[in-house]
Amino acid sequence: MPSLADCLLVINLQNRDCKGERPVAHLDQLVKGVNARINAYRTDKQPIIFVQQMMQL
Repeated sequence: MPSLADCLLVINLQNRDCKGERPVAHLDQLVKGVNARINAYRTDKQPIIFVQQMMQL
């Protein structure tokens, strides 16, 4: 696996955004890759920031 940056930033990896009107191609593969990076950062005790966009009502 490539070296780790100072921080991992995960943005809007939610079913609503990934499977909605314009689904993400190769979603299963993407999620596996993101999960692997998250695990690597957790193992190395590096910070992870999750950003979730909230829908406006």
